[in-house]
Amino acid sequence: MLAAGLIVVAAVIAGSPASVAAEHLPTLLLSLAAPFGFGFGICVLVHRLSRIAPLARIASVSLGSVLGLAPLILGAEVGELLPREQSDWLFIVGIGLVTAFVPQLIYTICSPVIGASQTAVVGSIELPTMFAVGYLAFGEAISFPQAFACALVLGAIAITRSRKTRTVSTVLAKSPRR
Repeated sequence: MLAAGLIVVAAVIAGSPASVAAEHLPTLLLSLAAPFGFGFGICVLVHRLSRIAPLARIASVSLGSVLGLAPLILGAEVGELLPREQSDWLFIVGIGLVTAFVPQLIYTICSPVIGASQTAVVGSIELPTMFAVGYLAFGEAISFPQAFACALVLGAIAITRSRKTRTVSTVLAKSPRR
């Protein structure tokens, strides 16, 4: 609970909700559904989907994104969806592979091996990683609140211990409860 609290405090500090207009606060609160969805997805992936092949797991995990984006795609003009320059297709393919396909493949293969709690711990490093990439690759400055938030996240990761790691062999050996 302490580690989860540190993560939430870090998100509040890094996200600076005070800078959000009052009319946008409901949207900000609604966005908290994403971490709950990710957590639920990790647990389902580890405890229920580990028996199917990794590419099938990627398809099942990605289905939600496809369904969520379908109204946007269906309501958009074709010109808004396609890049203006042919050379931009290389960037699109690169972004798709580097930031979506490869991480999802690693995630869906490794999560059942290391267990839900360890997957969540490793996933918590996303915030410090984004700050590091912004600083190293794009020259973005890291503010004191962001550095403090990173320290809180890293502290939460350091104090988190997995009570029991369920490996693929453990999951496969158990038959599903009905």
